Amino acid sequence: KKHVNLSREQERGPTYCQQAAPKRTGERRTQKQTAAPIKVGVEEDQDTDDTSEKSYPICGSRADWLHSEKNHCMLSQENRQSKDEYEREMAKRYATETEAKAGAAQSDMERAIVENAQEEEARLSRQHELGKENLQRAVQKSLQKRTSARDDAVASTSNLDEVVEVYASFLVFV
Repeated sequence: KKHVNLSREQERGPTYCQQAAPKRTGERRTQKQTAAPIKVGVEEDQDTDDTSEKSYPICGSRADWLHSEKNHCMLSQENRQSKDEYEREMAKRYATETEAKAGAAQSDMERAIVENAQEEEARLSRQHELGKENLQRAVQKSLQKRTSARDDAVASTSNLDEVVEVYASFLVFV
């Protein structure tokens, strides 16, 4: 017998597209139904015996497993659950990010309000200190004016006393 060297793909058997697909009219293959075995690795002109051929029944393929009604329902349910879990996770992530952004915006606003209040308080404090200093300077100037006015008054009265004494002494001589 003459054997043909097969590649790995050929040894694995036909692909799903090469197999007879179930009709969509409601007929479904069950696990017990099988198609005629597909012969792989033997040339057509040679005699075949059971040891030289490999058969791949369609019902045992992965395609039938995927298309069986029970597994299809299970896969659909798993896909729905996965989709629901994904949507829940994305909703949680969106809510977390939105809250974080809102919290950041709110904290930025609160921080700005606090900074403005502190700046206003500092400005009013400086203004109050300047007012106190100006008042103290005004009081000092006023006291200096009074002192100088008193000194001037004292000086003028002492001058007047001298003038009166001098005048009185002239009167005595006259």
